[in-house]
Amino acid sequence: MATQDVSAFGDLDLTLPTLAELEADSLVDQWCGQLASPSTGFSPATVEAYQAGLRRFVFVATEPDQRSLADGLLPVLGNNATLRLVVDELLDRYADRTVSVTLSAVSSFAEILVENNVLTAVPGWPKSRRSAPDPDPSHYEPDEVAALMAAASDDQHKKARRVRDPVRDPTILQVLLTLGLRASELVNAEVSWLRGEGEDTILRVIGKGSKARVLPIGASTDLLNVVVAWLAHRRSVVGPTTGESPLFCRRDGSPLTYDGLLYLFNAWLAIANDRHQEDPSRWAAVPVFKGQAKLHACRHTAAFDMVRRGVPLNLVQGVLGHSNVATTSLYVKAKGLELRDALSDVAVPKWR
Repeated sequence: MATQDVSAFGDLDLTLPTLAELEADSLVDQWCGQLASPSTGFSPATVEAYQAGLRRFVFVATEPDQRSLADGLLPVLGNNATLRLVVDELLDRYADRTVSVTLSAVSSFAEILVENNVLTAVPGWPKSRRSAPDPDPSHYEPDEVAALMAAASDDQHKKARRVRDPVRDPTILQVLLTLGLRASELVNAEVSWLRGEGEDTILRVIGKGSKARVLPIGASTDLLNVVVAWLAHRRSVVGPTTGESPLFCRRDGSPLTYDGLLYLFNAWLAIANDRHQEDPSRWAAVPVFKGQAKLHACRHTAAFDMVRRGVPLNLVQGVLGHSNVATTSLYVKAKGLELRDALSDVAVPKWR
C-alpha cells in the first residue's frame, strides 16, 4: 500500500494511507469537491490539512488492521464508546492544533454522510482544549495533584455535596493519576477487569480495538489498598457485584459515564481553585485545561511521573497501552527495569 508521509505535521513520524486507499468513493469525492469550492473560502493549504485530517482519523481508528473507509470509519462514528477511545488515542499522539483540525475534518465529512443518510448525526466533540499553546503534553505538577486530591476528598464544600462519594472520588482520581488510564477506559471498566489477590492483583484493561494490557496494581500497596477499600464501600452502598458490574458506578449502581466523570472532575477543579483563593500560601492553583484535556492531563501526569522515577520508555509504553513507542517518546527516554517495576512502590498521591 502506498502511503503519504505526514512527518511535516510536526507530530509523530507516521505514514497515513491516501484517500484513494481508503476506498474513497463518491461521498469522499463530493466532500473534497466542497472543500475546494471557492464558496468555502478555504486556501489550498486548508483543504490539504482537512483531507490529511480525515486520513489521520481513519489511520488511528483502524490501526493495526488498516481497514477501508467503510469498514473502519463508519462503525467508529456510529459507536460513542469506540469514538471516545479513538479521540483519546489522537490526544495521546498529536498536538492540540493537529487534533482540532482532525476532528473538524471528520465533522465536515460526517455532514456529507448525514446528508446522504449514511449517518444519523454528526459526532459532537470539543474542538479546542487548551487556553494557550503548550510545547509539552498538558499535565499537573505535584502541588497541583495535591490540590486536586484534597478537592476530591472534600465532602464539606458546597460544590461537592450533590456529586461526592467520599471513597469513590479520590479512588478514581488516584487510578487516573497513577495508572494513566484513558478516561474512556475508566468508565468502561468492569469488576471482572480486577483479578488475583494481594500483591498478585492485576487490572486487565481493555482498550481500543479490544486490545488488552495487564497492569500489576498489586505491586503498589497504596494503590491496591484504595481500590480494595472502594470495592468494600461499593458493596456496602450498592450491594453485591458481578463480573460485568461497572468498576466505578453512581450511587444507584449504574455505570459512571464519560460526561459524568467530566462533571465530577469539573467540581474537583472548582473546589481546588476555591481553596487556592482562600489560602494561596497552602494550596496551588490548578490549571483548567479546556474540554477533554482536563481528564487526559491525568494520563500525561502519570506518564511524566513514571519517567521522573526512571521507568524505561518501553515500560511506560506498556503501562499506557501505546501501540507505537514513538507516542511514548513524547515523555522522554529512559532505560532499565521490568513492567512490574513501573508500578512497584509507586506512591499514591497524598493531600495535605
